[in-house]
Order: sequence, then structure tokens, then C-alpha cells
Amino acid sequence: MKRKDTKYIDLAEFEGNVPPQDIELEKVVLGSIVIEAGTMQQVEKFLSVDTFYYPPHIEIYSAILELYQSQQPYDIVTLTNKLRANKKLDFVGGVVYISSLTNRVGSTANIQAHAAILKQKAIQRKLIEVGYEMAKVGYVDNKDCFDAIDEAEAKVKSISVSLIAAQDNLKTFRDLAAAEAQAFQDMAT
Repeated sequence: MKRKDTKYIDLAEFEGNVPPQDIELEKVVLGSIVIEAGTMQQVEKFLSVDTFYYPPHIEIYSAILELYQSQQPYDIVTLTNKLRANKKLDFVGGVVYISSLTNRVGSTANIQAHAAILKQKAIQRKLIEVGYEMAKVGYVDNKDCFDAIDEAEAKVKSISVSLIAAQDNLKTFRDLAAAEAQAFQDMAT
């Protein structure tokens, strides 16, 4: 029975909700990276493996990153070979799926704005995850409340530290996201 004088948090409310993500935009970003060699330099400050939500996209970006960091080309052929060598090609949907990513790209001109949007969604997912973990800690009766506070602070700080490390990029994230939103509004009018 819920008490009316106390705010009751039902963790089950979080179950079944889809975290912030945009799989179609992930496809466009990956396709842009594969189709035009210079795009990785434009987005490497925004993207990390955990920026992507869809597991096959995580594997595809991981392979691209491996190729990029070893200064190898990351086109359809080399990416396909890398995924095959990593035994992940079937998992990501094969050569047909990799090729389909490039078909979604009309232009790579907005790649930074798209990457910034994906990064914001990844940060939102991390905030949700930390908030959920903090709520679960609050329900543990046998845990010292001061230890729980320390644990919660550490989790929030882990997000803050990664954001502070990329502080120059944060302004860029906001600017690019605002520019993208304005472009959508302009197209609608």
C-alpha cells in the first residue's frame, strides 16, 4: 500500500521505457564516416563506442575506430574485412547492411551536428542509468546512508568528469544541436 504523504518511486516505472536514442541517425553517421574519409577527423571528439545505442552499430563503430587508430582506411571493403576478422560481420548484418549505411547519406555536411545529437543522447542514457542506480541504492535497508550518498556522488561525478574533460566540445554540442534544431524549423516553415 502506498502512503499518500510520501513520494513513492516505483522502479518498475522505468522498465520497458526506451532510452534516448536515434538508430536512424546512427546509420547516417556511420554511413557518412564510411563514405567520406575526412569525416572521422570531424567527429572523433564527439563519438565514442558508447555513443551508439544499437549493438550492431557499436560493433561497426568499434571496427572503424580500430582501423582509424591504426591509420588504415575505413571504407566498405576494409570495414567489412575488419568485422569479418573480428567475427562480427554476421552480427552486424553482413556486407549488405554495411553497404546500406552509405545509401542513407545524402551529404556529409552536417556530420558534426549529427554526431553531437548522438552524444547528447548517450549522455542522457548515462544520466538515466546513474539515476536508476541511485534510486536502487536508496531502497537498500542494510546500507549505511552515508555510504549510499558517497556512491551516488561518485556516479554523478563520473559523468561530470567526462563532460569537463570535453568542456570545449560541450559548447560545440550545444551550438551544433541548436543549429540543427533551427535548420529543422526553417525547413518546416
